[in-house]
Amino acid sequence: MAEVSPSTTSTFFNKEFDGHTKYKNVYCSNHSRLAAALKKMNDEYSVDMLFGGSLPEEDDRDDED
Repeated sequence: MAEVSPSTTSTFFNKEFDGHTKYKNVYCSNHSRLAAALKKMNDEYSVDMLFGGSLPEEDDRDDED
């Protein structure tokens, strides 16, 4: 569907998923893991998504006036 060469496809799967077999066996069988991998590839993660709005070390800090 993407109309790319087999070597381009192979390079993509090797780079992003450690190969097509791992993609099929690990990522396709776990939708959450696949979604996380796709978000990472597209730089769609934010601090809010990763830490619930604040960095872990900020939880222990007192508010400064």
